[in-house]
Amino acid sequence: MPARNKNCISASEMDGEGQGARFTATFQLSDTSHYTVGDIVKYESGSLVRLRYEFSTDTSGVKLIDEVYQLTSKGPQSFKLKHSIGFKNSGLPFWVQFLAVSGLIRKKMGPNPLDGIEELVS
Repeated sequence: MPARNKNCISASEMDGEGQGARFTATFQLSDTSHYTVGDIVKYESGSLVRLRYEFSTDTSGVKLIDEVYQLTSKGPQSFKLKHSIGFKNSGLPFWVQFLAVSGLIRKKMGPNPLDGIEELVS
């Protein structure tokens, strides 16, 4: 999943499958690289993946970021994909979390990470 993010400049292979699998990823945000260790903290085959990124301690105060991909059936050949990012345990001040969630401080870095997902799951 991190490799679908345009800010991700490197990602390792997962050390397993499903819940409990771990990986590393490095994100480029502004002029700084941020090393993270990722875990799949919840996995339901075909419907839900919850990733948790733990940032290294030298990364401007960010601690944990959760990312969720949820697939819901809308009929025999239709589905809805919901992508969300959680800052609850990030350690960031509330006002920064609010600006990030509302999209006010996001800079478009390229195409949406979910562009092309339909081709992958069809």
